[in-house]
Amino acid sequence: MPCASTPIVSGRTGSAGGELRRALGAERLEGLADARAAKTGKTREQVYKEYESVIPEGRLAEPEEIAAAIAFLASPEAAYIRGVSLQVDGGRMKSI
Repeated sequence: MPCASTPIVSGRTGSAGGELRRALGAERLEGLADARAAKTGKTREQVYKEYESVIPEGRLAEPEEIAAAIAFLASPEAAYIRGVSLQVDGGRMKSI
């Protein structure tokens, strides 16, 4: 099962950076789904439905949702947070 996160692209800001991050995340997810589809004989859409079926939120994360968690952890507001495993997975992980 793939992680819903996307790669971080440094040095890019604004809508062009957002589009690049979204494209890279989509490309990675498509590659994982296509590999699983080839192994199981299913379509990419069927594989996506399987991924989504095990996430209580019922969907994969948007790149901005992952980025918001990263931005918070990198902010001064999170200065006292140490050694935490933060799952940004729509409730998929049942326990830590």
